[in-house]
Amino acid sequence: MAEEFGKSNQLEEEDLTFAGYGDADAEAEDIQFQANSGLQIMRCAAHTVNLAIKDVVKQTSCEADLKKVRLLVRKSKGIVFRPIFKMKSLPVPVLDCETRWGTTAMMVESVLRLVDIVPELQAVDPTFVVDEELIKFAEQFSTAFKPMVQLLKKLQYADLTVGDMFKYYWIDARSELIKIGDDNIFATHLIKALKERKVLLFTNKAFLAGLFMDPRFNFDKSPYLDRDQKQEAIDHLVSTWRIMALHKAQAKDDDSKVADPSELSEADRLILQDCNEMLEQELKPAVLSEGKIIQKLHGLCAKPIQPAETNVLEYWALQEFAEPELFELSEVALSATPTSVPVERAFCGLVHELTAFRNKLLGENVDNLMVIRLNQDLLELAL
Repeated sequence: MAEEFGKSNQLEEEDLTFAGYGDADAEAEDIQFQANSGLQIMRCAAHTVNLAIKDVVKQTSCEADLKKVRLLVRKSKGIVFRPIFKMKSLPVPVLDCETRWGTTAMMVESVLRLVDIVPELQAVDPTFVVDEELIKFAEQFSTAFKPMVQLLKKLQYADLTVGDMFKYYWIDARSELIKIGDDNIFATHLIKALKERKVLLFTNKAFLAGLFMDPRFNFDKSPYLDRDQKQEAIDHLVSTWRIMALHKAQAKDDDSKVADPSELSEADRLILQDCNEMLEQELKPAVLSEGKIIQKLHGLCAKPIQPAETNVLEYWALQEFAEPELFELSEVALSATPTSVPVERAFCGLVHELTAFRNKLLGENVDNLMVIRLNQDLLELAL
């Protein structure tokens, strides 16, 4: 199931049936229209990293060693060993959990802390043995997977853009793994797995568009995007521009129907005329020719590279008046969330609001509580 996630945004005919709805054909046509209008399902980068980690665990056949580590951790949790951990001021080793990212590496690292106190542990229980091969495995595994744990933490940052994710994924984590060296079999396999999974990320148009609008990765002679990928990103952005222009035109028509000029007084007609003129000025970028937009997008490929620490959102905010059309496109392209972390964070928040002791809350009240919980930073600004 995980392998199928995000592979395609094509909707099959059998998926467009809505049993129990009065106007199923209209619903189906609406969804198909959205799919054909550029709707993209982006592969979650955090889950992509976890799949890469699973690939390495399978390829290196280290399940047997991990099983030994788990047995050792379970044994160390015995109540007879608690006084030793307390006396040495050491935390008790932790077990990994399938549903929590990076916990396997944390478990292996916690076992390494046992090495110095093995004699004390054996004095309590002679069967407590940590052999040399297991220590060597734990050292290599912990060293190689430490950058992956750091990567998973970074992918949970707020306001993460496609470019930020790509920097953490392909540049930072990969660089750390390369530094470890070829002597570590896990590091070698992780580099290979990240490279294989990276190819899947680049099959998504929304991902390419987000990376294209990031001057840290789209610049003159950029090694990150080839010619075909840049063209695919431009095509997607032009398609997005058409949809934006259509929505603006519809909004203008709706605003023009607010009142019938014949029913207004002379003063009100003048006010309405001034408002329409202001609207036309605001909607001016929407009537910019498509050729000009394509020209401007191609011009981004010739721009100089920006420093790695550049905040791309602030970069485009400074371009709002100089390049209003590109600024609008950047707002859409960079709003694509490269991970499902915000959604999962919302699910976790729901557990705290809807509990066994608060199970009769109205749906409207639950919604309001979740809005407050998930937007505390905005509420603080408003107060």
